Amino acid sequence: MKLYKPQVQLVRRTKIDEPDEYFLHAVTFCGRTSYRADGHSPIPASAGADGLLAVELSIVQDSALPDFEYLTPVVHTIALGSPVAQGEELIVAVSLGDGSSSRATSNPTTTVSSMDADEDSRPIAW
Repeated sequence: MKLYKPQVQLVRRTKIDEPDEYFLHAVTFCGRTSYRADGHSPIPASAGADGLLAVELSIVQDSALPDFEYLTPVVHTIALGSPVAQGEELIVAVSLGDGSSSRATSNPTTTVSSMDADEDSRPIAW
């Protein structure tokens, strides 16, 4: 299976007097049309001491889908919640995996920081 490095975007939704809420949008290109998103690893409630949050995306080949040799995007959109306190930096490391250690180590990790996050909208007041 030919998988490409995930292209990731981090979106921040700012709430007044509350920690920011984050969302991850990842697009991974596959070399065939028969691949689809198959979830992700459990998302921890908070990032580590260094602000790092690791997310592993799952992609599977589905025999029910047509199998053509065309470059095909597989999309994951994940609500990350508020894994860091207000004002702290969040670093999200995104990797591909299927639960086997060989595949997880052979695919590169894409990292995105809250410094580069897109703003969803105006601040939300609750």
